[in-house]
Amino acid sequence: MWPEDTPRPDSNPFKFTYTIKKSEIADFVNSLHVLQEYYMDAAMEQKARDGFPEANEVINYIKALK
Repeated sequence: MWPEDTPRPDSNPFKFTYTIKKSEIADFVNSLHVLQEYYMDAAMEQKARDGFPEANEVINYIKALK
C-alpha cells in the first residue's frame, strides 16, 4: 500500500479507525451515550465510596469563609 520512500504512520496501538454506514451512525452514537452513562455512574459510585473528597473540600472552604 505504501511506496518504499513514503514515511509510514506510527504504529500506535491506541489509535484505530472504525468505518460504519451512514444508516448506522445514530445507533453507534446511541451506544456511545450508553457507555458514557455507564462510566459516569461508575465514577460517581467510586467517589461516593471515597466520601466525595473534592466536594467536601469545597464545602469546608465555603464554610470557613464565614
